[in-house]
Amino acid sequence: MPAKLRLCIRAALVVVALLCAACSGGDDESGFESNRPRPTDDVTHDHSGEVSALAPETVLAEDIAALGDGVAVGDTWPVWIGVNICGRFLEIPAVAATGGLAVDSSGLLTVAPGDGDEVGHAVTIGDVMSLVGVELGTGSVSMDERWAPQAVDVDGESVAVAGSTFSTGDPCVLGRDGAEPGEVQLWYYTPAAVDSGTDVRLVVTDPEDVPIIGADSAITIAFAPVSSLPTLPPAALVG
Repeated sequence: MPAKLRLCIRAALVVVALLCAACSGGDDESGFESNRPRPTDDVTHDHSGEVSALAPETVLAEDIAALGDGVAVGDTWPVWIGVNICGRFLEIPAVAATGGLAVDSSGLLTVAPGDGDEVGHAVTIGDVMSLVGVELGTGSVSMDERWAPQAVDVDGESVAVAGSTFSTGDPCVLGRDGAEPGEVQLWYYTPAAVDSGTDVRLVVTDPEDVPIIGADSAITIAFAPVSSLPTLPPAALVG
């Protein structure tokens, strides 16, 4: 597929996802019940019964690991990453190459391990997030001072990102019935999912343990309303 056509398709898919996210959530006037199941070890985060044709498959870190062997010494993998808080993608702090990982402010992650660096499934999104000043775990995402001076709109108020922790169940966006709670999620796009916008995997339990299993993948860490749909990192659209 020509690169320009692939870019147009990706951009169209993102627009559709954003429109769907804006229109979805909870019970609406049509009687649709939002009830997407998620494997989690905390029943307070369980949304059993939710059904949506556009909802991503909810999996565990080991299910992502089953998709590939991970990176090896001598490989150089581009991977697109994004951090989305309540609907806004943030500018990611750039990090020079260290331990086989490098990140630029556009969200391009380069995975290129050398001798002595972690390889295979030992290279996780938790490692990447630590590099850019994010502590990620089940139900929480915390940002250090490297994320200053960025701010996001949370429940109608401007909140500084640096020094903040966003936890599942905290208010995220204003809805028609008041504040809609957010959930800490990881959205994993294989290269095929990047191109098609389908077969996206969602992880809420131990997202930090998700390995990076292929070049040209895309990964978004999000604190988002439960009703929202995954969105590609902006860098993937121009990659």
